[in-house]
Amino acid sequence: QQPEFGHWYHHFIPIQCGYDTEFPARIVSAVKQYEQDSGRSADGLLTAYESYHVAVATAAQQLGLSHEPLSAYEVATDKFKTSLSEGRKSYTASSVDQALHIARTEDLPWPLIIKPCRGWASELVFKVDDIEQLEQAAPRMRSDSHGAQFVMEHYCSGPEVDINFVLYNGE
Repeated sequence: QQPEFGHWYHHFIPIQCGYDTEFPARIVSAVKQYEQDSGRSADGLLTAYESYHVAVATAAQQLGLSHEPLSAYEVATDKFKTSLSEGRKSYTASSVDQALHIARTEDLPWPLIIKPCRGWASELVFKVDDIEQLEQAAPRMRSDSHGAQFVMEHYCSGPEVDINFVLYNGE
């Protein structure tokens, strides 16, 4: 919505964002209302937030707009599904009790990294060396911003590398 990005769009449509199941329907409704009011058709939908890619792609599909496959976003934006797709042994839990049950009943490869399945920017990510540390970290395992599910997997030591790039027409 900022002026320096004005060349990216014809009109900015504010929508109440969220992680509820109705979010894609709100997008569709807002776009249809815009098209009706303006007489223009939408060319596409864009979000800069990884956590909204599935909802935006769902809305684009419903509107008949170009979009990436939902199945790709469903894996790429869920750290548990990404781990499984890469063949890593991971566990998912949606409550502290469930995480502690997994820790007590599975042969876990300590230390573990605990992170929200739908997190970003390393928020709410922490390392635990044993079940006692897991119990101490329990209050940090739920987040309204990232959802209730989190992934538990073996901690891989070393530097973190993050590479982001965009291709347009093969460039």
